[in-house]
Amino acid sequence: MLFTRKFFYTVCSLAFAVNTVGAAHADALFVGGDWTCNFGKVRVIPPVTPGNWKITIDQAGASLILVDENGKRSGGRIFDTDTLSATDWLYGKRGYVGMGLDGTFYRYKDAVQNFNLRPDMEWNFIRWDGGAICVRSK
Repeated sequence: MLFTRKFFYTVCSLAFAVNTVGAAHADALFVGGDWTCNFGKVRVIPPVTPGNWKITIDQAGASLILVDENGKRSGGRIFDTDTLSATDWLYGKRGYVGMGLDGTFYRYKDAVQNFNLRPDMEWNFIRWDGGAICVRSK
């Protein structure tokens, strides 16, 4: 009986720890705010890419509300370290958070591993599976 009780408490403790780490990471990965987007390439400093548009992301922990340039809202979540999931989002159901370096997009987990970056730094690019790339507006 003692073994069963210890096992039960151990499993509960591990489950709590896993959920806490996931929630803490979602808070650390902040994507809320205004973003400037375009297909293929987006540039916000002169010369600005023609055809840019803006989106807004409201974030509460891992939960997201995405608002496109026409005011249409979609719900979403952060999951799997650097991935955004969005329902009925015009630019794709998945977005990947990362950074742009010399015209190449690096996902969060690849950038942290390859460039020894801090995981809690502010990430400035989102690449949507529908082809749009967004840069955090200043």
